[in-house]
Amino acid sequence: PAPGGVGGGGGRGGGRGKKCAMREPVLVSVSYPGTTPGRRKPKKVAVAGSWDGWRELLELKPSTVSQDSSWSVIFKLVPGRTYQFKFVVDGKWVLASSWKIVSDGVGTGGNHILEVPESPAEEHGPAAPRDGTPPPAAGAGAAG
Repeated sequence: PAPGGVGGGGGRGGGRGKKCAMREPVLVSVSYPGTTPGRRKPKKVAVAGSWDGWRELLELKPSTVSQDSSWSVIFKLVPGRTYQFKFVVDGKWVLASSWKIVSDGVGTGGNHILEVPESPAEEHGPAAPRDGTPPPAAGAGAAG
């Protein structure tokens, strides 16, 4: 089985004779600040996370509207869970100061967290991680 990432698995089993309602995924947005003082503008930005066991890199697109050179991606996640994630910028695992950083328990500098609320009325605020699932080794899956 895949590593037990935050927000991974679970929720499918039900009691005997009872149907377990599967929650519909909701759209979430993850963004990375484009340029920061002392750093060049990224050529490629992606994100990986516990939502799929850190297997796939989701490519972020540069903003065509904002002048801050930010990058973003919109994708679906199951609500009511907390996910860990990390950015891959020009092939290197990085953290962004605009997201809360939590320890991953293995000394890679930590991960970001994204809490997807149970209902759309709740805010996407940072929450404590439910476990210390680390990202894959530096450079893994980040070939480009």
